[in-house]
Amino acid sequence: MKRSLLYIGLIVLFQCCKTGSLDFVESFSAFPSEVNLTHQLITVKGLADPNDVLLLENAVIIQDDKSDFFFHVLNRDYIPAGSFVRKGDGPSEERIIQKLDKLTGNKFFYKTLSHIKIVDFNADSPNFAIYSSVPVIIDDLPGAFFLNGSIYGWNQQERDREFIAYYGPEKMLDFGAGFPMPGKKYTPREEVRLFSQKQVTVRSDGRVFAAAYLFLPILRIFEATDGNVLKEVRFENEKPFPHYLITGIEADRDHISLNYGCLRSSDKYIYAQYKGETLGESSHERNVQGSQLDDLSREIHVWDWDGKPVKRILLDKKLFNFDVSADDRILIGISKEDPDHLYEYILK
Repeated sequence: MKRSLLYIGLIVLFQCCKTGSLDFVESFSAFPSEVNLTHQLITVKGLADPNDVLLLENAVIIQDDKSDFFFHVLNRDYIPAGSFVRKGDGPSEERIIQKLDKLTGNKFFYKTLSHIKIVDFNADSPNFAIYSSVPVIIDDLPGAFFLNGSIYGWNQQERDREFIAYYGPEKMLDFGAGFPMPGKKYTPREEVRLFSQKQVTVRSDGRVFAAAYLFLPILRIFEATDGNVLKEVRFENEKPFPHYLITGIEADRDHISLNYGCLRSSDKYIYAQYKGETLGESSHERNVQGSQLDDLSREIHVWDWDGKPVKRILLDKKLFNFDVSADDRILIGISKEDPDHLYEYILK
């Protein structure tokens, strides 16, 4: 009898491992509600090529990659309040800003070719900000985020875990869970190709964080202490699997699906900008419009922090990047096609 029970238990365990059945994985094909929103146009003078926008507690920060300064500041009434971080090779200047993301309150960080710099924004300071800086080689950590004051991220190297705890170039430790397994377990090389293009957002209390992926319509929510997956939500959008990333067969290239881009969050909700097109469809649109770097989409997907789908937001204008206020009241966006304006949407 004992041998029979042991044999049955081994069969069940083998089947679970074989199929990749995981309790935290859920799928859905539609959001419970759909909301259409109309923008209010806000004119911003002096922008050349807006690349990102942050909605802080007391300010709006716009990253501009082609003007004399990287960052332009507006107060929450959208009145210009100055600019900072001049382009150049001087000691207080930067050549490239590779990533921009907010922390809490009026704090945010940006990533250069060699450092991650934390800004505690202070409009009363002559330089508009107070800096702290951590050396980080860009190839070591092209994707970065903060958990409770420590740096984490991901890169293009083959690893057993999806994320890295960063303690310097000589000490980068695997962190968190393994990679998603939609359909099967992939090789480390395939995992890098499928899942390294992603965005991460951290809830302001630092207890959980989420990731959404460009090439697969997946959202994952993680526990911050050890990086274990709390929930994995798969959106069944009927788009083809991106076989080209595995096979390299050129005929498969146009069938790569583009899913989630900009990812933001509040204490209640997670917001992900959704493309929902194949590379072939997106390339055709760019050829028609004559734009090399087009606005991503006008669709935003919203979940709560338990991974429950909340709503699908349809905007009246495609945006390149966006942010939401901490109270879930305002969504603000930028457009590559219209660099002279911000687009404000009232969420509630």
